[in-house]
Amino acid sequence: MSLTRLRRGAAAGSLVLLASMATACGGGDDGASTPDDASSDDFCSTYSDILSGIGDQEEPDAGAIKDFADQLAEVGTPENISEEAREGFEIFIDTINDLPDDASAAEIEDFDPDISDEDDAKVDAFFEYTATECAEALGIPSDLPSAELPDDSSSESTE
Repeated sequence: MSLTRLRRGAAAGSLVLLASMATACGGGDDGASTPDDASSDDFCSTYSDILSGIGDQEEPDAGAIKDFADQLAEVGTPENISEEAREGFEIFIDTINDLPDDASAAEIEDFDPDISDEDDAKVDAFFEYTATECAEALGIPSDLPSAELPDDSSSESTE
């Protein structure tokens, strides 16, 4: 899972410019130790506020990325999050905390955490949760048609 991929997920209402945030708070929480009883309003408001603030950044900043993780970890997740999405949240927080504090913009762009496909799917579930749960706060129209995306594993080559 590359940061570029994470950033693309954000643009769809999840992470918008993960690697483009403000200054660090320091330490960083372990994802599993974060609250699991945040109100949906608090979670979505924090998430939306962070995304709004990072959209203006011109290049990624490691401290800012960790600040983002710290702010999300402080709020935690709502109770209605699925177990898979909650695990994705924890993996996401932990992965950000693994980013070197002094990483350059180029190193951040190239940062590719070594996580399993199973964990990657959990992070995707977290992104999907935020896009759905926080659609209003993120300004995602609720009247967009949904589309069934093809399953890569079942497509056949037509060469």
